[in-house]
Amino acid sequence: MEEVDFTKFALFERFIPEGVNMVGLALRYLLDYETTHTIVLGGRSVEAYRKAMSVFEMEPLGRDMQKELNKLGKKLEGRKGSRWSHAKNLLLNI
Repeated sequence: MEEVDFTKFALFERFIPEGVNMVGLALRYLLDYETTHTIVLGGRSVEAYRKAMSVFEMEPLGRDMQKELNKLGKKLEGRKGSRWSHAKNLLLNI
């Protein structure tokens, strides 16, 4: 598997709500879309799985935050060698 530079995703850290990690932000992001019908959760431990499950109880991120996250994603897509869509998939498989 090709090495991915995750440091560029630090841009998203300011959007992570308290008590949530990057995976939780990614899950909440997906849950906010009406087109999301299924999310398959996995975790390296029971605790990671429980933490991921907690996002179902979170309030939606809101349109403004969704727009900002989408802007950042597009910004990353524009960078040479970016793997924004690959990174989204990786976040869901952590």
